[in-house]
Amino acid sequence: EMGVTSVDNLSSSGMSALKNVMNMPNTVFIFTTNNLQKIEKGVQSRSHVIHMGSAKPQQWLPICKKILADQCVVPPSDSMLLSLIAQGKGDARATIGIAQRLARRRFAEGHVLVSDTPQAQADFNISLINEVMK
Repeated sequence: EMGVTSVDNLSSSGMSALKNVMNMPNTVFIFTTNNLQKIEKGVQSRSHVIHMGSAKPQQWLPICKKILADQCVVPPSDSMLLSLIAQGKGDARATIGIAQRLARRRFAEGHVLVSDTPQAQADFNISLINEVMK
């Protein structure tokens, strides 16, 4: 098995070489692309295309809230968080980056969680010190 990320970035000679290798028996290739139209028809005809939809903002909401909680910050309202998540357009890296930047901003603004348990408070204090030291 072989995986190729963003196969649409291959040059025409790379695409041609790929087609030749795809003709070999007992081989499996896994490709990813956001631009199927850039993949040569010969490569497409040798492939099984599986369209993968992106997650809706509502599906990202608990993940982003977890990122914020892990950084000891109070999340904004769901509607505000959903509007920020929508800016990621379903892209995992973009959406996680949005949540991480929001966590840093809210931490700096003082929207921090404080716990009643001594261990949680100690963990919070350590994270606060680490953030200040950055």
